[in-house]
Amino acid sequence: KVAGALKCLHQSGVASNIYVVLNGRMTPTQKDIVRKKAELDTRLYFGLLHWFKEHHPAFRDLVIEDESSAVKIELVEDPDSDSNTDISGDPTKENKEEGATFYFSGGGEPTTDTSVYKTSRELNEFRRKRERE
Repeated sequence: KVAGALKCLHQSGVASNIYVVLNGRMTPTQKDIVRKKAELDTRLYFGLLHWFKEHHPAFRDLVIEDESSAVKIELVEDPDSDSNTDISGDPTKENKEEGATFYFSGGGEPTTDTSVYKTSRELNEFRRKRERE
């Protein structure tokens, strides 16, 4: 899985950014945990790239540029406010890491034939509905 992700990032031709979105209510300490987790260890990242190039046939021809070409991690968050920041109640529970959720769009989504709809029929129904409005 890691090999596929690295290969995709370097050969996709699209911007090599990963977006980390902070959303929901969190304590300041929880937000700090997320920010720290979002940091990229470039030494490890490039170490993996070089290892894959040497040991994995699909990476044999991969051109590895310097560390300035590393994937960029973009942290997206709103400024702290009463709506998104909790007051700490139980630091032991609040600072316990429960894991993370990752979302990846499919390689062909959305398509020109269906946009974000499952079928071209759904897309056409949406278009007709919009025309009537």
